[in-house]
Amino acid sequence: MMPPEAYRQARVDATIHAQCRVVKAGLPPITGYGPSNLTVRVERVFRDDNQVLPKDKDFELAVDVFDDTADPKTVRPPRLSGALFKAWSRVSIAKFVEVYLQVSGDGFQIVHSQITLLKEATEAPVCPVESEEIACPDRLA
Repeated sequence: MMPPEAYRQARVDATIHAQCRVVKAGLPPITGYGPSNLTVRVERVFRDDNQVLPKDKDFELAVDVFDDTADPKTVRPPRLSGALFKAWSRVSIAKFVEVYLQVSGDGFQIVHSQITLLKEATEAPVCPVESEEIACPDRLA
């Protein structure tokens, strides 16, 4: 884990802040911890400094997850990093996500685990840039 201010600063520095509809959830990582792809489509844009977010096509985001449904005997501990892992069982039921992104190669990368799982899209951000949280609480209920 990184210092709390690093996560808050990631939201400030991100060039993109949006809510996306989850089109398809990928599989959990076979090692128990690691990335899992979500296929998403933009629902609402709060910030897109460079106007690069595709508004009318699906794209993938890698989400750091832990497979909370796996046999604990087969799970390897995660590598040391600043990742804040989301439970696979929660990621797989999210209908929407709110994310802070940066452009990475020909796609997008979630900055410092700044993803909030949502049951439904909202008009205003549920994780505003000025939030004091290191990661905003999911809203799946």
